[in-house]
Amino acid sequence: MKHRTIFDGFIGVCAFICFFGTQTWPQQPTSFTSFTPGGVWLADDGMAIDCHAGNIIYSAQSKRYYWFGEHRGNPGGVACYSSGDLYNWKNEGLAMQKGSIEVLERPKVVFNTTTKKYVLWFHYDNSSYGLAHLGVATTA
Repeated sequence: MKHRTIFDGFIGVCAFICFFGTQTWPQQPTSFTSFTPGGVWLADDGMAIDCHAGNIIYSAQSKRYYWFGEHRGNPGGVACYSSGDLYNWKNEGLAMQKGSIEVLERPKVVFNTTTKKYVLWFHYDNSSYGLAHLGVATTA
């Protein structure tokens, strides 16, 4: 079974996520110089960072770090945050929405120097974990 995904230009062209009816209210963004393990870590929008089981890559071109991980909010998918110092993170929105995928976990992003494209790998499954598929998406 082949699953198609949308993964166009996730760095800088991500759609921003709007949270309606959530129970978490934005807090005043802070300029961080450290972080506390287990503590709430806020992005530039004042919301808690929602980026789980992913990875961080560095872009020499933009001189920024990019953190990709599972976004558990609504809509679900792969979140993207960027930072110049690894303490302060900008919410770049979703790199990819999960759409009809019931379970999207452990997304990882790398840059393919041969094709000059970013590649996203992730585990996707149904709610009973009976599929156990690997998803792959690339930038356009």
